[in-house]
Amino acid sequence: MAYPETPPYSPSECYPEYPFHAHPLSGANTVYAALRESLRLLGLDPDNYGKPNWNPLGCLIHPGDRVLVKPNAVLHRNLSGADPFSVVTHPSVIRAVLDYAWIALRGEGSLTIADSPQFDSDFDRYYELMQFESLKNFYKDTAGIDVGVYDLRRMTAVFDSDKGFFPASAVSREDGDPKGYSIIDLAEASLLYELPHLDRLYGADYDCNFTRAHHSGRRHEYCVARTFLDSEVVLSIPKLKIHRKVGVTLNIKGLVGINGDKNYLAHYRVGCPRNGGDEYPDSVTRLRKVSRSVRRRMSDTLLAPRRSALEWVYLVFSRLRSTAGRLARALGIMKPPASSDGIDTGDWIGNDTAWRMAADLLRIAMYAAPDGSIRPDPQRRFFSVVDGIVAGEGEGPLLPTPRQEGILIAGFDPVAVDITAAEYMGLPHLEIPLLRHFSTGGARWSGYPGDDALRILSPGRTEWTGLSDLERAAPRFELPLGWRSVWLGEEFRSEDREGPVHQQE
Repeated sequence: MAYPETPPYSPSECYPEYPFHAHPLSGANTVYAALRESLRLLGLDPDNYGKPNWNPLGCLIHPGDRVLVKPNAVLHRNLSGADPFSVVTHPSVIRAVLDYAWIALRGEGSLTIADSPQFDSDFDRYYELMQFESLKNFYKDTAGIDVGVYDLRRMTAVFDSDKGFFPASAVSREDGDPKGYSIIDLAEASLLYELPHLDRLYGADYDCNFTRAHHSGRRHEYCVARTFLDSEVVLSIPKLKIHRKVGVTLNIKGLVGINGDKNYLAHYRVGCPRNGGDEYPDSVTRLRKVSRSVRRRMSDTLLAPRRSALEWVYLVFSRLRSTAGRLARALGIMKPPASSDGIDTGDWIGNDTAWRMAADLLRIAMYAAPDGSIRPDPQRRFFSVVDGIVAGEGEGPLLPTPRQEGILIAGFDPVAVDITAAEYMGLPHLEIPLLRHFSTGGARWSGYPGDDALRILSPGRTEWTGLSDLERAAPRFELPLGWRSVWLGEEFRSEDREGPVHQQE
């Protein structure tokens, strides 16, 4: 199965329920057919399948609902230069989901596509990559509906590769969500509440004090877009992809995209575990620990204040530090990097911070009301379709190796879908801290019924089966550097690592 090439990615067959009969079909579109088959396999509106009134999402979406379609829109490119659709959701999957949402709305309600990309993503280039203008024009011309497309960020920045940092002059602050944002405090319900050494938290910007101020004591705050909070239905369409910090980026980790300001998100704690951090393993050599400590102090002192004069000083010291490092290696004082020295910025299985942040976001996504309060009952309905037509393995989320899988994974429970997707990738979900937390009953509020109750139906099968019978990808997905030693027993080697260390998402 491959992605269709021509927007607006209409189906290649005029299905009985297709709402736009008077408009041209496309060439081969196996993605649309696969989404339709997924809905059938889920047993949705079975009595009307094959009829014009088949409404598979009618059990989820009601006329008048505000429906939010949330793709993975993390970055406009693959940092390795490879296929960008191993990084972000393909628009053909979004189009198919939108059609069935429109059928369920029966002409009443709204459809919005929204996400909060990484702060250095170029949204204009992403918009062009996704052919959103063609998609919007199609719905406007055929159904008279304006499909909103929103960049939910409050801050954007441009990375200066020559300087090696984000200069203050390249930072822009402007609310992307027209409805604004709510600050939501999970307080003692946050999984970060029980975590020690919160004074070491690092967010997504040089200003660590900002992140630590919002996650200290009983305060654990998140900045959430009201466009998301105002929706009655969320259609999550993540990418099937490996993630350096939490193992996999699917529905749960993808919820970083509901945050307007990523510096509210705790990504790791500075330093090694022996010192109260989880940024990198204890086994990093002492000299490199000292080097990283110096780099961190320089960043905290010279970059966090966002002053051009201090940034100039940082640039001078940074270049002196690089020169000293090269000289030390030439003299044999510092050996070439090997072992766990290549692990940095929380990109390893020992990161005990980022998965907690992701679990917090699922609680917010399920229970936060538009006013920011946490309610006892779920506030919105969920459905997920994981885009695994082209998946991402290796050093995800921003520079994965594309992997042709030709698969969609659909379901109503984001936890169940994520566990199934991880197992399909060949990654034991009980070895992934985020998924283990839900699987072992640590989050009963999520409604996940447990692994024994999880049921899966695959094409070609007539009976639902459990996880043990799931047909997994072969070979398993390639793991990122910071996870290989756990499952594969490989030695960490920093020369295997690619890409800039500033990536966070």
